[in-house]
Amino acid sequence: MRSAIALIAMISVSGAAFSADLGGLPSRAPAAPTFAAPTFSWAGVHVGVNAGYGFGDRRTVTVGTPGFQTLIAPGFVPGSLASGAEGFIGGGQVGASAQFGSIVAGVEADIQGGQLKQSASFTGLAVLGTGLRTTTDSKLDYLGTVRGRLGVAFDRFHVYGTAGLAYGESTVESSVRGVAAPDLVWQGSNSRTRTGYVLGAGAEYAFASNIIARFEYMYFDLGKQGTLATGNAAVRGIGALDGIDYASRTEINGSIIRGAVSYKF
Repeated sequence: MRSAIALIAMISVSGAAFSADLGGLPSRAPAAPTFAAPTFSWAGVHVGVNAGYGFGDRRTVTVGTPGFQTLIAPGFVPGSLASGAEGFIGGGQVGASAQFGSIVAGVEADIQGGQLKQSASFTGLAVLGTGLRTTTDSKLDYLGTVRGRLGVAFDRFHVYGTAGLAYGESTVESSVRGVAAPDLVWQGSNSRTRTGYVLGAGAEYAFASNIIARFEYMYFDLGKQGTLATGNAAVRGIGALDGIDYASRTEINGSIIRGAVSYKF
């Protein structure tokens, strides 16, 4: 009996000591490790390709010569011609960006070819036995821009505004022809490289660390281009028309909606 009582007492003392040791341990489980969410960096150099569609409303104004302007009021020739310019356009771009927190600033240059075309015509009342059909055609052979960009990044998504210099080669052709007298022709063309401005906005998304896709709108304005259509020998042979030439001024502007894909280094 004494041995049994001694054994029970020993077990009780050992259990109390073990419980006291457990009381010194923390009562809650250790916190799980935390990991910061990855953030995409828009800083770097990028190159890529783009393609889109150009459109706009252009106006051609009759500006002379003074003798030809007298034909406007009676309705023999138009005071102005208006029509829509449209066409596909595509090319490439290269740029660089720096990032300051969520603000992304950079520069970009691009150049694209295509033919953004416009054509308009007007047939006036008869003069000297024939109506006069006035026609103007313009096209933009290529367009380039050098722009600044400023936007806000939301990790892999980036929205921005852009503005800068625009340049391109445009060709304008003008003519006036006698409807009932096809030998009477005024004809002229002017092709030149012009400069102006461009502004726009866009959004882009990084699908991978180096692959970026975007959707972008831009408006460009290269000013007004003058064209002189001079009369042929048949026109010169009519005293009332000799020295009266058709001069016009055409707006060279438009909008572009395009998509692009770039590789970021």
